[in-house]
Parts: sequence; C-alpha cells; structure tokens
Amino acid sequence: MIRDLNFKERDNVFIIAELSANHNGSIEIAIKTIKAAKRAGADAIKLQTYTADTLTLDCNRADFVIKGGSIWDGQKYYDLYKQAYTPWEWHQKLFDIAKEEGLVCFSSPFDKGAVDLLEELDNPIYKIGGVIDWFQQLTFDRVSDALGPVKLTVTQVSAGKQHNAVPADVKLVIDVRVNDLYSNMEIEQILAQAPCDVKARSLRLGSSSIPMNHALVQAGIAEGRETYGSPTLSDQAALSCDSLKLGPGDSLRSHTANEFIYVNEIEEAIPLYISILKQTL
Repeated sequence: MIRDLNFKERDNVFIIAELSANHNGSIEIAIKTIKAAKRAGADAIKLQTYTADTLTLDCNRADFVIKGGSIWDGQKYYDLYKQAYTPWEWHQKLFDIAKEEGLVCFSSPFDKGAVDLLEELDNPIYKIGGVIDWFQQLTFDRVSDALGPVKLTVTQVSAGKQHNAVPADVKLVIDVRVNDLYSNMEIEQILAQAPCDVKARSLRLGSSSIPMNHALVQAGIAEGRETYGSPTLSDQAALSCDSLKLGPGDSLRSHTANEFIYVNEIEEAIPLYISILKQTL
C-alpha cells in the first residue's frame, strides 16, 4: 500500500535501498547508510520495525535455536533478532534524516504495535505481501479431534479498480473456520496481533460440538453410525450448548443448490431416531 506518492509522473525505476539490520546496532551507521543510499541514486530507504519479543520466544529449546549451516548456528533466534532490530526510538530520527536527504523513508511492520508507531510517523508505504504472509503463516495450537485445526484463508484482496496505479488503500477478507476448542473472542484477540487493522464482521456464530462420551453419541455409535466434524455452517452455529446433527440422507447433497432427500431415507431414519431416543431417555 502506497499513499501520497504519484508514480504516473515517473519515467524511470523507483529504487529502494534496504537498511534493515545493516546498521549493526549503531544509529551513526544507520544515518551514514541513509546518506550513502542517496548518493548511490536510491529513491527510498526501507527499515524493519519489530522487536525480538514480537517475533519469537526467549527459549533454549531446539526449535528456537538456529541451525542449518549459517554463521549464526547455535545462536537463539531471540538473541539474533534482539541484535538485528532497529530500536523504535531511532525511527523518528531516521525518518527525519531521510526526508532531509530527499528520500522516501518507510518500514515493514511485523505486528500491530509496529503499525501504530509507523502511523504516527506517517509511514507512506506498507508491504502488503508481508501482511498476507503473516496470515498465511499463522497457526493455532489447539487441534480438535472432530474439526481439526482452525483454518484461516485470505479469500479476497481489494485494491481499487484503477489500472497502472499503486493503490492507496488495500482491504483483505480473512475467512476463519473456528474449531470447538477456541471461542470467537479468543480468535479475535489472536488476530489483533496482525500487522494491520482487523475488524470482525461478526462474532455471533461459533463452532459447536458434543463430547464423544455423551449418551446421544454413544447411542448413535451403537446403531452403527459414524461420527465426523463438518466444516460447513448450519443453524448449530448459534447454539452455546452441546449439539449433535443427525440427519437422514446423503451428507454430500447438503449445502448444494439441488439439495434433496428421498422418501425411503426418511422412512429408514424414523426407527433409528426412536432407537437412539430410547437408549438416551
């Protein structure tokens, strides 16, 4: 996303110099690099805005230690990011220096707090690809036996209708299929950490489930029925109690334009329902 920059008037390449961690922990080196970028012909300078705490955990477990043949092997990711990050208190100074040099200064945020900081600095460019990557790489720890993991998909990207123009505003639609181990409010809190503003369309409809040891479930199993979790939406989404869906007919015909049920399927279901109710009540 780019704002207040007119590329239609340009007839050459827009060159972006990357600062990121190349300051080596020194604001003096950062300032010299910005000035060198200008002398080299760059049009913009890009920073990265994060902290070690927003990227990873300060943990000694193997998953949090670098390996794979790099010069940082054996070092914790946390320590590397702590060494490489650009202190937030530098940002105002670096933005000011870049402006004095005639460079566009912007940064890639890695969390919502970073976006808030950059908004105060009137950050003119956001890397939308990084925002989409954040959502696509997001994982949820709790995996349901019936519904599996929470499924999150970027389903729409809206960036205006103008041709050959960089959009000033980009909107994403994120589809989240919540399992029975998370509440909608918990998912909302997790997504609040995204490097962009997130607004829930609705929190009213949630996931429903019923314990495997529930009498209704056990009665159905005794009648030879199999259990499964459905990823599609039904009126059960409005319930806050245990719920079980047991319908006659072929489930594959459900939620289709020509959904139907045969009379004989209804006739076969009646004694099944009676038997399950007798076992349960």
